[in-house]
Amino acid sequence: MSLIPVIGDMHIGARNDNLALMEHQLKFFENTFFPYLEKNGCSLVFQTGDLFDRRKYSNHATIDVWKKRFFDVLSGMNVKLITIIGNHDMPFKNTVKINTPSLLLEEYSNITIVESPTTINGILCLPWICSENQKEIMDEVEKSRVFVCMAHLELQGYETYRGIFSDKGLSGDLFSAFDLVLSGHFHHKSSRDNIRYVGTPYEMTWNDYGDERGFHVLDTSSNELTFIKNPLKMHNKVHYDDTGIKSFDVLCEGMNFQKLSGTFVKVIVSSKTNPYFYDQYIDQIEKVNPINIVAVEDPLNLSLDNEKDIIEGAENVLDILHQYVEGIDAQVDKIRLETFLSGLYQEALAVE
Repeated sequence: MSLIPVIGDMHIGARNDNLALMEHQLKFFENTFFPYLEKNGCSLVFQTGDLFDRRKYSNHATIDVWKKRFFDVLSGMNVKLITIIGNHDMPFKNTVKINTPSLLLEEYSNITIVESPTTINGILCLPWICSENQKEIMDEVEKSRVFVCMAHLELQGYETYRGIFSDKGLSGDLFSAFDLVLSGHFHHKSSRDNIRYVGTPYEMTWNDYGDERGFHVLDTSSNELTFIKNPLKMHNKVHYDDTGIKSFDVLCEGMNFQKLSGTFVKVIVSSKTNPYFYDQYIDQIEKVNPINIVAVEDPLNLSLDNEKDIIEGAENVLDILHQYVEGIDAQVDKIRLETFLSGLYQEALAVE
């Protein structure tokens, strides 16, 4: 039996090289991923594309940190990394020949960069499909006789974010000959038939809030996958309601402020009848050094269902959009409309 860890999109340098996010990303590897490799004697790791975030340039300081705390560590552990070129790794849409991993990581003998269809350890690895390589890749897919494929695919009908489905890309039926297809690109972990999107190993934006993150481990003797959860959270929501509260201690009862340290925090305010209590509450959050605090007024108590707010919670807003589109009694392309509306919502969330 051989256990091969599989990591999804890593997006080194994401959110304009945000230092807090980089620390969150690296903590996952240092606290969860590297210990797993060491404990289980893993010597081979697959990464399914979008290793880097910036398509056309890289921050030298960011690359220096990642080399010291990620790439050098893998090299020191004698772990081979197979990384597949994703669309964020390449500056041009029609070719993968120029790409960030090849330009920045050539010094590492333990890293294999997949720029063309390649079979490694009985697994067919495919880079991002573009006009230049589409025929070559599809020819390889048709003639391949291996059971597992790893790739960075854009397929129709799969979830880009929870509850939102892609209307672009290839049909998953083109890969039906494989027992298992593991793909990067979409950040939400999902599966249908023989295709599994492995998801990202950590949260990066508010779109990821409440969505399970981590990495998979492939058992090559059975082609079974085991999911290893990332316990770290980058985004937290707390609900503030001081209705009828006479004591600040009662207001904070059961609240673990420490878990908000080093995270993005949204305070959902249902009722603020005591400004002094509210100021104290915010002070308690600030004392644990969150990255950022945003207060959201919710006077209509729209957050009562399942104790989640539906104004700012990506998962619930997307559910509302989905239900709205499904309820339209007209001849419209509902998938395209839902994708358009979710795109507008995601752009709004990106403005901080």
